[in-house]
Amino acid sequence: MQRPTIFRYLLLLLSISALLFFSFAISIAAPVEGSASSSADSGWIEQTPDPGGEDLISLSAVDADTAWAVGNNSIWKTSDGGATWTPQVSKNSYNWSVCAVNASHAWAMGGIDDVMYDNVEKTADGGLNWVRQDTRLAARAYIVDIAALDVNTIWAVGSGETIIRTNNGGWTWALQNYITPIMDEWLEGISAVDGSTAWAVGNYGTILKTTDAGTTWTEQDTGPNGFSGVAAVDAQTAWVVGLWGTILKTTDGGATWFPQDSGVEVALSGISAVDANTAWAVGTWERTHPDEMSVIIKTTDGGATWVPQDSTIAAPLYDICAVNATTAWAVGKDGTILKTTGGGDILPDIVSISPVAGGEGTEATITGCDFCDTQGTSYVSFGSTQATAYTSWSDTEIVVEVPAGAAGNVPVTVTTAEGTSNPADFTACAPLTVTSITPDQAVQNAITVQITDLAGTGFMPGAAVRFEQGDVVLAAYDVKVVSGESITCKIGFFLQPAGAWDVVVVNPGGAEARLPGAFTVTSACGSGSGAALLMLGLTLGLLSLAGSSRLRRKRRRRDT
Repeated sequence: MQRPTIFRYLLLLLSISALLFFSFAISIAAPVEGSASSSADSGWIEQTPDPGGEDLISLSAVDADTAWAVGNNSIWKTSDGGATWTPQVSKNSYNWSVCAVNASHAWAMGGIDDVMYDNVEKTADGGLNWVRQDTRLAARAYIVDIAALDVNTIWAVGSGETIIRTNNGGWTWALQNYITPIMDEWLEGISAVDGSTAWAVGNYGTILKTTDAGTTWTEQDTGPNGFSGVAAVDAQTAWVVGLWGTILKTTDGGATWFPQDSGVEVALSGISAVDANTAWAVGTWERTHPDEMSVIIKTTDGGATWVPQDSTIAAPLYDICAVNATTAWAVGKDGTILKTTGGGDILPDIVSISPVAGGEGTEATITGCDFCDTQGTSYVSFGSTQATAYTSWSDTEIVVEVPAGAAGNVPVTVTTAEGTSNPADFTACAPLTVTSITPDQAVQNAITVQITDLAGTGFMPGAAVRFEQGDVVLAAYDVKVVSGESITCKIGFFLQPAGAWDVVVVNPGGAEARLPGAFTVTSACGSGSGAALLMLGLTLGLLSLAGSSRLRRKRRRRDT
């Protein structure tokens, strides 16, 4: 009688043991995307699509959710921010570069082991299918980097200082060599601003620029070390990176390039710039410091200072792509993929500010991350002036009033116990006031009154004007902000009450100023009223007569 009971106990113990074993096994086998410690300490979390996989050389992020990464015999894509990475079938044996313009269209540069030169692959369906585009008719070269502006316009560079371009999505490519090709000199990176302007850099310290869509390329500078990456923000601003921690920046379209102190002496292999102030660069200590191989540095002050960030891994990093000041991906050796959504560190980061201009008392909304859940001793500064009035404060959004004393173009920053954020551009206007209006009166029933000068201070582009008398509100039209002190507009008072009207100016963001009783509508009496009504009557009458004439002509045609 006891054997079945003992048997059941043994069976139960075996089941529990098996359950614990499989739970442990699952916990060991599950992909690790970063611990709470790594997220809090560095802001970089590892995402591993293929543990122990092939090196990933390049990546391109469309937004915070969508990105492609490529490398030796591999193309990977995520559509959920990196929670999952899906392998895609590539016809190439290896891929050196990838560039996406949206979630559907992307290009990968690579080749096949037994083919001498490289090819381009394109997807127009999110990577379900990759179609080969042969570039050998344009140039027999190894293509190593690509910059796509849209679904039609793409540049690519490679061996022999080769530059090729397509205007039809890659179905045909044209060669844009600026000199006779030399096979041992390579162009390693390209960054395009628009359809006319692009920079390319090479392994012999070459920096090239075009402003005419590649018809001509001008050599701007030659560095002592080779360059491997370039990131252009606009036609005036660009960075290049290269060997021994080299970073150069131009703010005058390349007329002059200034060296910046990266703080490292490594091979910087990739750079990604968000704006003229914010950029990341990656590289590796692999040759000189085998125990500390990965390098990530970031600037939020235009490169005046570059701050190292802890990647939490030792693998070399080959490329980086930033979506904004807080979100970026990096890739490297053995299939390494890193992502940050907190700027890469615990410093506060500003992504945007709205509006971008306003006077004293204007509410500005700052979005970003790492502002802390509550304000505490943290604060917002408009230039050197610290704000004192806050509507709300959270870890990702601050609503603050522009303080008195801020004037002109000022950087807005958020300061917490961890440090000060990157700056956001803001124009602090003079206090919003309305002081006079010209003309300051009109006859009742006037259809159009041209206001030639609405004077005051703090007027912003996009300001609105309205006239109020009690519950009656009239919106002015054809409003033009001539300057911060003058506005012109038009207003009509047909069938509106006589008397004094308030004049109100409203800036974008909601700040408004009022000049009570500034405009007078005189009573419509005598010839003035009669003339206005007569003109209206004549207009309606003429329209009626014209309509009757057309009707009579139609009737005659029918009668005949």
